[in-house]
Amino acid sequence: MLEHEQVRLLRSPDDLPVPSDGGEHPIVGIHVYMPPNDDPDDDRFSNGFVTATGRTLRVRLPGDQLAALGKVLTPA
Repeated sequence: MLEHEQVRLLRSPDDLPVPSDGGEHPIVGIHVYMPPNDDPDDDRFSNGFVTATGRTLRVRLPGDQLAALGKVLTPA
């Protein structure tokens, strides 16, 4: 498992937490939304993970954590 502050890359599906609804939802798309224009004090980016079943999980991350996530997902 790679770790970078709060971002972890799991090498095995066995390390995943149990889904709260008991099902698996494959991710088919990821959207990154800029920080909101209406709140200059909120510098968090929103990531939307869209599943094959049409669900969307939105996670807000500060810019430095988003950059760390990008480094973990796309190693040089």
